[in-house]
Amino acid sequence: MTDNRQLHFEMQERRTPDSVCRELTLTADGESERIVVEHEIFDTAVGPLTVMDGPVQSVLMHCMTRGRPLRIHGNLSASSFYNLNEFQRAWSVWRPNVYRRIDLIPDAVVDERPRSTRTIQAFSGGLDASFTLVSNKYLNKDQGGFDVSAGLLVNGFDVPYEDTSGFARLAERVKRTLDRAGVELKLMRTNSKALALQGWMDSSALQLSACVHQFANHYGRTLIGSSEPYEALIIPWGSSPITDHLLSGDMMTIVHDGAAYSRTEKAEVLLGFPFMVEGLKVCWEGHDPEKNCGLCEKCLRTRLNFAASGCNDPPCFSDAFDKRMLSGLVAQSALQVSELEGVVRFVRRKRWSYPWLNALRRRIWLSRLAIPIKRATRWNEIRGWLRAKRSGLRPTMASASVDS
Repeated sequence: MTDNRQLHFEMQERRTPDSVCRELTLTADGESERIVVEHEIFDTAVGPLTVMDGPVQSVLMHCMTRGRPLRIHGNLSASSFYNLNEFQRAWSVWRPNVYRRIDLIPDAVVDERPRSTRTIQAFSGGLDASFTLVSNKYLNKDQGGFDVSAGLLVNGFDVPYEDTSGFARLAERVKRTLDRAGVELKLMRTNSKALALQGWMDSSALQLSACVHQFANHYGRTLIGSSEPYEALIIPWGSSPITDHLLSGDMMTIVHDGAAYSRTEKAEVLLGFPFMVEGLKVCWEGHDPEKNCGLCEKCLRTRLNFAASGCNDPPCFSDAFDKRMLSGLVAQSALQVSELEGVVRFVRRKRWSYPWLNALRRRIWLSRLAIPIKRATRWNEIRGWLRAKRSGLRPTMASASVDS
């Protein structure tokens, strides 16, 4: 029997002297639960949204897992309506066991015109974002590069939603870097990742795009720094040159930038801009959101990117790289393994030799062994949970807490 019940999505806006808060509410026919996604923009000059192109992206993949039509109480622009349907087709092909294409039913599909030709970029302070800023503003400005006017930093992604003081310290660090580049810092806060409605590894660009669309009245283009290079794309993945452009609407164009470069090649370019390297913030596991801990997987990987480029002591870290640091390095995903292999490929192409290279190769080999074991363990947990449920038993916490 077909379930004809719909999901409903609407937006309410309230303004304070310091911010504009947009509350995005998702409900379902026949259910009392209300899911509220908050987007708080710390810029009172932001004009009202006339289309729901961005807001709907904050729940789209969640709705795809539920498989019901989504009734949007607001308008979608014509290009967004097409793009989001195509985005759904891609993910329902890549992961048909998780996502189903659903009908999007807005109040109307409308033609809008861009309000601005200015460019904003997602800017967390990381290596990919820093390279995108440098390559567009300095290196390629006479060859099609975009003159970036603003960088958007979001509280709720790398820095947890509730850590407002840590985010304020990070914002000061990022502002110092952007000021030197002549780029304005824009800030906002969202609980979309904290709600865990959408798996972050699948929806990272989607949730980020939902944020930048909030500025569509003032910027007509957004740059998102690439994660992986064209030669080593990981598919499916939350941000890629295959689907990021499908997050565009009439008023806001999303550009996936920098995929012609590996992460190590980006580090090599950034060494020509010391102030950007000094301000790099790549760590998301350390205790202080303002600093790089230097020892987590992301920090060690970034150290290797610079070490492969000939710099063992970039100023974004408090101490120099030592090959003994690699003893604790174990990649946790196929993407992380691919990134480490990219370092080896870079060194091989340059025909350079480093004392840490063999240690890195061993860590890659061990990581490749560990990842299939983790997948097998996860599947065993799922099967145990299903067996317990079929038997009428209450599944244990261990068997029920399976990562998506």
